[in-house]
Amino acid sequence: MNEPRYEGQSAAENVDDTTLRVWDDEMGALVESIDPNHLLGAGIEGHGTKYGFGGDSGNPFVHTQKSLYIDFTSAHP
Repeated sequence: MNEPRYEGQSAAENVDDTTLRVWDDEMGALVESIDPNHLLGAGIEGHGTKYGFGGDSGNPFVHTQKSLYIDFTSAHP
């Protein structure tokens, strides 16, 4: 995805990041099953007040990047 967000969800969803992380895991597993040499990134912006940029808009950066299928990180605010 490019800069995925799911703003407007519950506070727990925005902190726990269950929706985006599950999507990363499912799609990452699919891509890896087709091409195990393909590098994947989540494409998220890196929002989060603790990172010094923007608000917490439903994409906790660190939790998302811990997916076993994410090979590299980037933040592009």
